[in-house]
Amino acid sequence: MIARLAEHSHLPKGLDPAYIARHRAWIASQPGFCGGYHLLEPDTGHALSLTMWQDEDALAAVERAQAARQGPADGRLSRQTSPTVRLIQVAAVF
Repeated sequence: MIARLAEHSHLPKGLDPAYIARHRAWIASQPGFCGGYHLLEPDTGHALSLTMWQDEDALAAVERAQAARQGPADGRLSRQTSPTVRLIQVAAVF
């Protein structure tokens, strides 16, 4: 299993909740998706997106689909926040 961790220093003002809900539902429906969390520090606006994937191939497939604009997201979040993204091998699930 592999984890994708995206760290956003802030979230854009006026982010549409329906847009986020559509994006979350689309991500969750992708083959190889194992779970995910969106974490937010309300005082600072600092946000983390953690998604878990069966393997690197599943993650690569969803990233290709996003790049080809096959999902509901249009890239506004990444364009506006330039997140730091790390891929991390999952050592244990407990």
